[in-house]
Amino acid sequence: MMKRLHFFCLLSLVAVLGCGVFVPGLSGGFLFDDYQAVVENGSIMLKAITLHGLWEAAHAYGGPIGRPIATLSLALGYWMHGMDPGAYKEGNLLLHAFNIVLVGILLRRLFALAWPAESDRNQAIASILVSLAWGVHPLQVSSVLYVVQRMELLGNFFLLLSLIAYVSARTRQMAGVRGGAMLALSFVFLVLGVLSKENAAQMPVYAFVIELALMRFSAQNRRLQKVIKVAYGSIFAVGAVVFFGFLLPHISEQFAMRDFTMWERVMTQFRVLPEYMYWMVWPSPGNLTFYHDDVAPSHGMFQPITTFLGLVFLGGFVSIGILARRKAPLVSLGVGFFFASHLITSAPLALELVFEHRNYLALLGPLLIAAELVRWLVSIRMHAVAFVLVGACIAGLAFATFLRSSVWGNPALFANSAVIDNKNSSRASYELASIYMERSGGEVDSINYTLAMAELARASILPRSSPLPEQAMILINAKAGRPVNPEWQARIVRKFEARPLGPQEFSAFYALHSERMDGTPVSDQLLKTISEIYVRRQPELLDAHLLYADYAGRILRDPDLAAREYCAAIQIKHDSAYDERLVASLVEQGRIEEARLVAPCIARKNDALVRR
Repeated sequence: MMKRLHFFCLLSLVAVLGCGVFVPGLSGGFLFDDYQAVVENGSIMLKAITLHGLWEAAHAYGGPIGRPIATLSLALGYWMHGMDPGAYKEGNLLLHAFNIVLVGILLRRLFALAWPAESDRNQAIASILVSLAWGVHPLQVSSVLYVVQRMELLGNFFLLLSLIAYVSARTRQMAGVRGGAMLALSFVFLVLGVLSKENAAQMPVYAFVIELALMRFSAQNRRLQKVIKVAYGSIFAVGAVVFFGFLLPHISEQFAMRDFTMWERVMTQFRVLPEYMYWMVWPSPGNLTFYHDDVAPSHGMFQPITTFLGLVFLGGFVSIGILARRKAPLVSLGVGFFFASHLITSAPLALELVFEHRNYLALLGPLLIAAELVRWLVSIRMHAVAFVLVGACIAGLAFATFLRSSVWGNPALFANSAVIDNKNSSRASYELASIYMERSGGEVDSINYTLAMAELARASILPRSSPLPEQAMILINAKAGRPVNPEWQARIVRKFEARPLGPQEFSAFYALHSERMDGTPVSDQLLKTISEIYVRRQPELLDAHLLYADYAGRILRDPDLAAREYCAAIQIKHDSAYDERLVASLVEQGRIEEARLVAPCIARKNDALVRR
């Protein structure tokens, strides 16, 4: 008992010290998805602890399940400290410290299974060192200092608890002791993890990898061995049926907002996964760039050739894991952990192609392989080499993380660094331009104003650039009373016509409409052209029809066009109470002609519902 307490105290101390390298980054601001998920999300702005407020916060994230535990965490943070990015980052750092401790506890149990001949002391030291290396790796900066990744941190917090409970239960069963209570606890933690972020649903895959590499589905009771194998077979069979039978048909529709198909995304992951491994092994500043929107999808197994080469590499990596299963089980475990971590994010889902925070737990894979290598060096009496190698690696990782955190702690430095490290990223360029424009205070004679416009112009012509740079340049000049370059208008129209209409496109569309409604002199011909493109290409998007309808009625004074768009929205909404509120709102605003034209649409819809 005393040994366990000493281990826990030392591990906790190491976790706290390790988290110190992230402290310089706490002064940074919000980034990218933080704005949509946190800053502009009214549902998490909890003013007082009420049932209604907590209910709203729990439903602040979309999707069938949502991420209620994560959004409640963000809402409670707002209640305590307001919209303070530093305070949110401190909460993330605290969670990361907890996760370092949990990783150490899990590794202690896994090393006991993998290295039964080693002393408890050696197993404990190895667990602490690997968990420290995992915790201070530069790759973790974007998970810790990126506020919205509270979801990733919480999901993995419960996933780690679930795995610890599972390994404890199975260790007991292998010794002939009942482990049902711990298995039940593992399931509870799994559910809490899924309610934080869906990635926690990968827990059974991690557990399966542990079984294959270390436990071999063994138990004192032979009947229990069969039950375990049948349970895994059933879990994966049900999962396959749910995914391919129910989810996949609906997922395919979501690729309309991406510039790649489902198959192209899967092929691209053959290039992306080896790239992730490279970042883990060599986390240089040039490799760890926050924005990766410049990554082009693979259009075939040999387009580019690195797609096929990546597949060959991954196949070789899997082969190493299989061959090492008997003599070096941690190598097998590390290979399995890496792939288990990417099961969802590399699946045929309509997600972004690359994000480095997806490697939060996957990083354990290469570190487990490294641990086996160090043990081999010790076994052949190369103690000095092993100690120097481990010490140098951990010190180097910690120093690199300290430097990277320092960059993240200064928004202007971060934005400049992001552009320097990835000159082809339109998002990085747009972020830098936003900072320049904010510093200019809108003064057209300011050097920052000139730098902002130059950066936006550069961003607008990058190969995979969204309409956001053109939208920004158009609005900036319109507000300043300066002429709008016709080329910007032509280019933004081409982008809305040719690019998939995803979140960035809608953001540009919404901003143009919102500013025009507030009086900014945006060209009505331009806005009408873009709006027609949008509702034609995405006829089922309710918000696009409502924006266009409101603009047509209030600015263009075209009741026929407004009624057309309101009628389209009514057909999408399927809510009779909403229809009544819409007409009442139009009447209240004095838009009687629009209300009169919309009424027959509502009547026709109601008649159709009655006939059904």
